[in-house]
Amino acid sequence: VLNFATTNDFLSGNSGSPVIDRDANVVGTGFDSNIAALGGSYGYDGRVGRAVVAATAGIAEALRKVYGAEALLAELEAP
Repeated sequence: VLNFATTNDFLSGNSGSPVIDRDANVVGTGFDSNIAALGGSYGYDGRVGRAVVAATAGIAEALRKVYGAEALLAELEAP
């Protein structure tokens, strides 16, 4: 999984915010929203608004295989 969509209320300026699951694990970072979420500054409609998230697994894979950033990845994965 590289990306996924959620019903989180995601506004302009929230890019890079962590996305947390119900068990308090960081599962990604928000980076975009769908067109229905553009009016989120005025009101949120969870039936149609979506946030687009870069999954932590995809980020880790890019750091490992594309950027060769093993040291950074080790820091991020440390307990």
